[in-house]
Amino acid sequence: MMIMLCDVEDYETRRAASGALAVLTSHPDACRLLVGDSRGLDMVIGLLFGEEEDANPELIHRGVEICKNIAAVGGALAQRLEAAGVVGLLRKCALSPIKEIQSALLKH
Repeated sequence: MMIMLCDVEDYETRRAASGALAVLTSHPDACRLLVGDSRGLDMVIGLLFGEEEDANPELIHRGVEICKNIAAVGGALAQRLEAAGVVGLLRKCALSPIKEIQSALLKH
C-alpha cells in the first residue's frame, strides 16, 4: 500500500508515504519486502528521477535515504539496486545544477 501511495499525483501523500518508507527501510526486513515487490524499485526510481524543472528535493532526499538503507543490507539487494540503474540516477542527482538536489544526496 505504501509503495502505491508514493506514486500518486497528490504531493502531500507522496511526501508522507515516501517519508514513511525512508524510516521503515531502516530495518532490513522492510528493505527485502520493498525490493521484493514488483513495483518497489520502480517507486524508488520515480522518487529519484524527474525532469529538472519538476525535480523535488524532498522526494529525492527520501529516495536517497531508501537507497542508502537498501544498500546497507548489501548482498542481493544492493545488486538489485545496481541492476535497476539506481547508481546512475544517484550520480545524476549529485551532478544536478539545482543545489537543493545536490544537498539531498550529499547529506549521506
